[in-house]
Amino acid sequence: MRLTRLRRHWNELGRKDPLWAALTSPDKKGNKWSLEEFLETGRADVASLMRYLEGLRLDVRRGRALDFGCGAGRVARALADCFDEVVGVDIAPSMIDAAKLLHEQVGRCRFLLNETDDLQTCSSNSFDLVYSRLVLQHIHPRYVRAYLAEFVRVLAPGGVLVFQLPSDETPPVTGPGLKNFIPLPIVAIVRRVRLVAAFPKMEVHGLPREAVIGWLSTLGVTLVDVVEDRSHGADTPGYQYCAIKTEPLQA
Repeated sequence: MRLTRLRRHWNELGRKDPLWAALTSPDKKGNKWSLEEFLETGRADVASLMRYLEGLRLDVRRGRALDFGCGAGRVARALADCFDEVVGVDIAPSMIDAAKLLHEQVGRCRFLLNETDDLQTCSSNSFDLVYSRLVLQHIHPRYVRAYLAEFVRVLAPGGVLVFQLPSDETPPVTGPGLKNFIPLPIVAIVRRVRLVAAFPKMEVHGLPREAVIGWLSTLGVTLVDVVEDRSHGADTPGYQYCAIKTEPLQA
């Protein structure tokens, strides 16, 4: 899906149900998230992140953090308890509007609309942490590669990048019936056809672990850790990647 269409779909998702669109628990669809429950998931996410970084013995500077695909600000708000300034970016105007409204009293958070395949709203070498979770999976791989390069560009030397991404394997069919005997390549085609007319919709993509690692190796970062992460769904393998910027890239 091209970015113009991606923006249109996510703007509608954000207009209708911004909290559920950011965190799609089945029992919360239809504006059933309470704000406190929603924000608590962000606090838990960031607490887990900081424990993870401490476990790797990474001395992350606490200056500026970037939350890519911030949605309504679930993670950005929690990051603001750990960093001097947090910038959340999102492709959907409705999501940015929701984030600004929900967090207007949180002085350490800023939210910026970013509708391009780069991060032109962000300066090079300006963030100590770039974090993205449950976001890149909804973006076509050709854009994911471009955004990963941009993550590295905006990181300060010594800054840390952490992101999660599924692999490119087709999730298996679940439930009873003959559909379980359909080859997975055919399942993938059927699923894509069903999505064509849907509006709004969430596409899900992935990249092979080896491809992600190979791409990162060209970007001026040192890969620190890769761990299994199935937060996108238990049926499909996926990983969380952690890297440190080892050299400044040209703007």
